[in-house]
Amino acid sequence: MRDDMKQITIRNLDPEVLEKIRALAKQEQISMNKLLAKLLRQALQLDKQKNIPGQNRHHDLDDLCGVWSDEEAEQFDKALSQQRQIDAELWS
Repeated sequence: MRDDMKQITIRNLDPEVLEKIRALAKQEQISMNKLLAKLLRQALQLDKQKNIPGQNRHHDLDDLCGVWSDEEAEQFDKALSQQRQIDAELWS
């Protein structure tokens, strides 16, 4: 471990939080420690890089990405498809 790296202990995690951490770590195939370090960096917005060529500089919608259920996405797509109908009378 690097000299500037520190350890912390988190006590009294409720079972729901612990189970979610375990499941996410398993899903990402990383240790719980690495997952928690990653989640802390994200929560503290330390991983947002700015003005790097080839990287997306805009993070204003990041919190919305991937939060819809399949059902919500299907409802949204259905609503959009109705709006995308071309009214032939307007274009003749």
